[in-house]
Amino acid sequence: TVAKIAADSHKPDGLVTVPPGMEEKFLALRSLRALPGIGPKTAARLEPLGLKTIGELLDQRWDQPLRHIFGTRLHWIRELARGIDHEPVVADRESKSLSHETTFEHDTHDRPFLERALRGFLRDLARDLRQEGLAAGVCTVKLKNAYFAIATKQHRFPHQLNYDPDMWPTVQQALQELIRPGTEYRLAGLSLSSLTPAPPGLFDQRRTKAIETMDALIAKHGSSVIGLGGLSHEETE
Repeated sequence: TVAKIAADSHKPDGLVTVPPGMEEKFLALRSLRALPGIGPKTAARLEPLGLKTIGELLDQRWDQPLRHIFGTRLHWIRELARGIDHEPVVADRESKSLSHETTFEHDTHDRPFLERALRGFLRDLARDLRQEGLAAGVCTVKLKNAYFAIATKQHRFPHQLNYDPDMWPTVQQALQELIRPGTEYRLAGLSLSSLTPAPPGLFDQRRTKAIETMDALIAKHGSSVIGLGGLSHEETE
């Protein structure tokens, strides 16, 4: 969190050093909006209190109104304001990947809703793979819960694939392993990686022609016009 705020505050080069132990002081005078978890709506609720900087969140005089605004998230927000972030740093070692994610209008624990979202992502990403002549070996499902904690689950496909009905069982399994009962999620994402040129003969000639026709229709009329082999538009609505 500190690294991102520091980089954002020193654009375009993003070069700045925050010495160990100085994180809280560095953040204190930064705008509230710079802190993860404080979006436009939350900032609007804080404005009547006269709070404008990250450091002001630590003032105990505001305990009661802040508890009303943040609820059980207040402890987490204040840790971020002190420069304490327990989320692990994960290096992105994939040289190339395709991904899509979205933040929902309302937090949800509805499993069918999450599945529909991921199936839609997969349909579009698989089509992108085919258009680029690529196939993917790995899928990664990402969920962010109502407390902004991120969890991911990665699975490898049986072999390189670029056709969504064949890929969906693996993606669905990753999602099922990731979901925790009763947990509400605000964001879902899907990434396809370990990309290689699509193997020759991935489909027989008849199936290849059907997929090419479907992709051409979607390119012309949009993704709602047609589906093939188990991922029709009706199933994803």
